[in-house]
Amino acid sequence: MSTAHATSPSGGRSRPLIGVTCYFQEISWSGWTAEAILNHATYARALERVDCRAVMLTPDSTDDDLLDRLDGIVISGGADVDPEKYGESAHEETYPAFAPRDDAEIAWVRRAHAMNLPLLGVCRGLQVMAVAFGGSLVQHMPEHSLLVHQERPGAFVHHDAVVEDGTVLASIIGAGRVRINSSHHQCVRSTGGLPVNALAEDGTIEGCEDPARDFFLGVQWHPEESDEPTGTLIFGALAKAARAYRRQVGST
Repeated sequence: MSTAHATSPSGGRSRPLIGVTCYFQEISWSGWTAEAILNHATYARALERVDCRAVMLTPDSTDDDLLDRLDGIVISGGADVDPEKYGESAHEETYPAFAPRDDAEIAWVRRAHAMNLPLLGVCRGLQVMAVAFGGSLVQHMPEHSLLVHQERPGAFVHHDAVVEDGTVLASIIGAGRVRINSSHHQCVRSTGGLPVNALAEDGTIEGCEDPARDFFLGVQWHPEESDEPTGTLIFGALAKAARAYRRQVGST
């Protein structure tokens, strides 16, 4: 495994480098309309708050050595995973797939797991984790639940989830009932064997993890938002794991 990590001008270690997955999308700004590298700045801000540095990972390469340069990775939120990845045809409400992102993120989840590289999956990121391990998704939740998880794209609703006692997530944010933000029309049906760590009152899977890894955790909500009360705890735990990982890699 490569031990290359960024260093400060004085030769000391810099802040942990955390890769954040992003995507290509056509947008307009300053008179231009062009394909851009896109994601919410809230991920970088959340990492800044826990003294980490965000590095944007574009879905144009699945080279095995890419993750060797990082101290952790965030699989971010976004559009729907291609149902073909879990053996289903697309529902009429499923957004069009972007194959390069699906392929890259699934590969990175599997690679990070094999490396014991700290990984946090957020919303779509949780769903990618499940699919990467052979799980599947509910493609349109309003057909299966009366609990509102998304009123409209681009806005959050709030509801309760129950964090399972004895899980890694419980050790970070506490077991029991927690109020979370929500904006998703799909959810995890099966985690592919990854232990579930939280459920909404309608039974929706709100998180999964692998306690056999130092930090391999996904949540269905958005802890990167500055007003989300679990955010500092979850990103702080990621930062702690990333520093420990960097020390371990640097000593080999």
